[in-house]
Amino acid sequence: MIDYASPDVKRILVFEVPPSTADGTNGKPLTKAINDAVKAAFPAYWLPIATFLRTQEAATAAGITFTAQDQTDIANGDTPTSFRLDSVHINAAGCKAVAFRVNQEAQKRGWL
Repeated sequence: MIDYASPDVKRILVFEVPPSTADGTNGKPLTKAINDAVKAAFPAYWLPIATFLRTQEAATAAGITFTAQDQTDIANGDTPTSFRLDSVHINAAGCKAVAFRVNQEAQKRGWL
């Protein structure tokens, strides 16, 4: 898809795949391998969004305070519960944090 984007508008971000809590620790090596491969293939477009969601900056951007469960999730390398609808998909607070980070990156790259 990147190859088909016009050179005039190559404003592309490739997001990190978030871990799924449904996979427990078994799925994490596979998710890490996928992320490592995608990051290596598209370094200029890479945005580690799942990693960002485990930061205090993300909580602040979403207007939330991490709970004790969120802290446990972060320690386990998972997306905080306060940002999830289910084992992997993000909720409105997660979307707000992602939007904040994408806006930051777009500004950094001179797109806005």
